Amino acid sequence: MSALGLSAPAAFDRSADGGRAGPLASRLLAYGALALFASWQWALLAAPAPRGRLVLAAAVACATALGAHRTLRLDRVRRALVLVALGIAALVLVLICAGLPVRLLAPARWGDLAAGVAQGLQSLPGVGVPYRGVDPWVRLVLVVACGLLLTVAGGLAVRALHRGVRPLGAAIVLATVFTIPVVEHTPSHPYAWGAAFTVLVGGLLWGDRLERAHLAPAAVFVGVAVIGGAVVAPGLDANRPWIDYQGIVESLNAPPAIAFDWNHSYGPLDWPRDNRVLLRVAAPGPAYWKAVDLDAFDGVRWRAQASPPQGADTQTAPHHDNWHATLRVSVRDLRSSAYVGAGTTLAIRHSPRLVLPSAPGTYATGREPLRRGDTYLTEVYTPHPSLHELSAAGTGYPAFTARYLSMDLPPSVGGPDPTVPGTPSALGPVRLEFPNFSLRSHTSPPAAVNPRLRIAIDGDPLLRASQYAPLYALARRLRAQARTPYDLIRAVQAKLAGGYAYTEHPPRPLAHRPPLVSFLFDGRAGYCQQFSGAMALLLRMGGVPARVAAGFAPGTFDDGRKEWVVRDIDAHSWVEAYVPKIGWITLDPTPGVAPPRSQLANTPLPSTTRDLARRPDARRGDVPAAVPEAEAPRSPGDATVSMWALLAGALLAGMLGGAGVYAVRSRRRPEPVAHELAELERALRRTGRSPHPPMTLRALEHRYAAHAPLAAGYVAAVRLERFGGRREGPTREQRAGLRAELAAGLGPAGRLRSWWALPPGRRGRPRVYNEGG
Repeated sequence: MSALGLSAPAAFDRSADGGRAGPLASRLLAYGALALFASWQWALLAAPAPRGRLVLAAAVACATALGAHRTLRLDRVRRALVLVALGIAALVLVLICAGLPVRLLAPARWGDLAAGVAQGLQSLPGVGVPYRGVDPWVRLVLVVACGLLLTVAGGLAVRALHRGVRPLGAAIVLATVFTIPVVEHTPSHPYAWGAAFTVLVGGLLWGDRLERAHLAPAAVFVGVAVIGGAVVAPGLDANRPWIDYQGIVESLNAPPAIAFDWNHSYGPLDWPRDNRVLLRVAAPGPAYWKAVDLDAFDGVRWRAQASPPQGADTQTAPHHDNWHATLRVSVRDLRSSAYVGAGTTLAIRHSPRLVLPSAPGTYATGREPLRRGDTYLTEVYTPHPSLHELSAAGTGYPAFTARYLSMDLPPSVGGPDPTVPGTPSALGPVRLEFPNFSLRSHTSPPAAVNPRLRIAIDGDPLLRASQYAPLYALARRLRAQARTPYDLIRAVQAKLAGGYAYTEHPPRPLAHRPPLVSFLFDGRAGYCQQFSGAMALLLRMGGVPARVAAGFAPGTFDDGRKEWVVRDIDAHSWVEAYVPKIGWITLDPTPGVAPPRSQLANTPLPSTTRDLARRPDARRGDVPAAVPEAEAPRSPGDATVSMWALLAGALLAGMLGGAGVYAVRSRRRPEPVAHELAELERALRRTGRSPHPPMTLRALEHRYAAHAPLAAGYVAAVRLERFGGRREGPTREQRAGLRAELAAGLGPAGRLRSWWALPPGRRGRPRVYNEGG
């Protein structure tokens, strides 16, 4: 800032500004009030409302605006450099206020940061308001968007002050921050909120130009306008929207999501293979992400039961808390009525859709499926027992496992013809029920049951006469060689591991063979449906409760965001077998060359989630702290990390902004000026009487001469010291007189402000460089 008398601005005084507050102070006060008000409304976009984080973001925006004001006296190049530094510092601080882990600010993690922000942005058009999900990136983007908009508004307000115009651009941006949540989520008292917003906008646009004498008429005018608006507004609130913004957003949304039919077909694999991301799963370790259980074998293929039985689905092993986990599932390009979990799903929480029990251990949404942007938490039980635990589990199967030891035998595969009198299927289909594994079960025949009449006969002759005779004979041989259920599991998996090839275009089954029989004895090639379907059927025939599970392989681990990325190529089906006292374990007989299995190590039997958890990248990760603490998968040190993140971010921003200002201003070397001249300019600025050209020291002295002779004497002493060569400077009485003049018109706090602007000092201070205060 140039000195007074050398083309520098002069000061506003009480006679010149009609008693107005300083333009900078009044505008920043109006901007800060409106920013806090708008951010408070913005918080309604999420539940629970992140008001604390948004208040911090508003404080960052106000501090950035004040810093931008300090750069207005610099030349263009230096100003641009400092503004860039301020912008970077503001962005870093806003990200930290939003809950971003500091580690993602490292340059090596910028890709992960960009991908996460993109995920949050892509989810916004489809999420419900207020957002009750647990995707931390959606919450982070909501806070960051508000903080950046407030920062832009602050910069526009300061720029308008520098140019001497109304801050219309800042008002428009702040109005956007206010109206977006109002449109998305109507407040409880919309007209009251609107009236308060109107008053605050008026203060921002005209508050610094309003003289004290006009306060009463202005208040009356604003009151009439607000009341009139409240009267007219209900008539304009039509039932149908003037602009269907939701339709516009949906039309601009991403391509249609992918849907899956998980029932087995055994034809050529026709699942999508576009490498699109379907899910992101935050979990303590890798697992098979299950959508549905295919627990019914209809004689041809495995299907999900139309009327799933209710009741218990698993036992839970004591002293294995590590087998319980809470997953955070973020839906990307998947459209599904089934909730994706792992192992046995115990509960679904914080879902934006309806949660209904499906088959035991799985849940569905009802009519409205999950779609892009939905996020939920699921509590799962995924046992991964040791080999010793599997061998020693015994054969004490609970009663509910009996429903996983059956198969239908329709006439199409050689079952009894219901049109022939005297057969158990005369009035309905035949269901074969196999005895569970025991020391003598290898000699016990299955029971053929009419489900409607509960008529049971020996099913062994029926099965041997059907097209499943060779598969049944194989199961009986493997069962006769097994001493424990685990031995049978190993034998079946070893059988499928030798002499069978993986192909996505399996050969067509022979005309007289069901698909799984033809796979085992004719084509000997297939993909996950053939391998998992054949293994589950062999286990049931051997007395081990089993079912087919369908969903996705673990996918790839995103080390930056500590999430498992699941794509369409990961669609998969596998086998779950029941182990007494432990529950359902995961078995995957599909060869490792299959795309879903190719991500996994070729582990020894059994290929349960225990083996997967040994991978070095299966570790718990951080999540942005925007997720409520009680709901997010967190490590014990997360709270400490968040506090250090805030402190480190504040220090980074302060160092960055301070270094930029110091580097720029240290290069400025204006001519040396007297201490009293620099102090006069600073005092005028601090009391809101910023100088405007072409005011000079002599003109300022003339203004004060009529009503404040001591203040005029202070200015005269400064002028004579600057240009007349005198070294006496102002007296103490003149200094006190100028202080009293500066306090005039500033209200009750005016005296304190004047003492801050012109504190008591001693004469004869050394000469300094004027660097703008």
